[in-house]
Amino acid sequence: MHRRWAGTMTLAACLVVGLATGALADPVSISGFYSTQPFGAITSSQLTLTFPDFAVNIFANDLPNALALVPGFDVNNNSPVSFTQSTGNFALHSTASGPTVEADVTGHISFFGPTVTVSVPNECPPFIFCSQTFSEPITMSGAVTIQEGSHIFFRGFLKGSGTATAVYSNFPPSQFWQGTDYRFTGLADTPEPASIVLLGSGVAWLTGRRRRYTRA
Repeated sequence: MHRRWAGTMTLAACLVVGLATGALADPVSISGFYSTQPFGAITSSQLTLTFPDFAVNIFANDLPNALALVPGFDVNNNSPVSFTQSTGNFALHSTASGPTVEADVTGHISFFGPTVTVSVPNECPPFIFCSQTFSEPITMSGAVTIQEGSHIFFRGFLKGSGTATAVYSNFPPSQFWQGTDYRFTGLADTPEPASIVLLGSGVAWLTGRRRRYTRA
């Protein structure tokens, strides 16, 4: 009996694992744009995510805020700066406009890229400002929930790749760091509700089977 139960448990466990593996719906393509710009002591951060059927756009001003990147790009001249940056756990609202939908957007985004050294000449020719522009390959990952009331537009994971651009300049009276943009494309994976129900049913079946075996 113990061997029969062990064999049944092994088969059932395989079924549950199979259901869990298939609990992701087919991924959909996405594109995104993240921008962060300094305005004196204030930094403006904006994130746009475009799905096949809709888009969301969220932004936040001033620091600190959860949409701002950490560790950030505001470094001194002749200093290293990393394109590996992450937002905090943001909870912001997207306002309807064209393809952009009205929705609450929560989640977090991380970018991964190289570290470069900022080195802008201290002295420039008359009437000419010196600047340095970096354009670096990056990858990204994250998780977001996009929801309006009880309607869920998307809840799942993002992954992709693209290019990040950062500009530094000594042109007065602007501050040294001028701004940074991330542009990326990729895929969005969302859990499939029907598969999750099947997974729960499999676990319940295992529990019931175990109870009947115990009573026997």
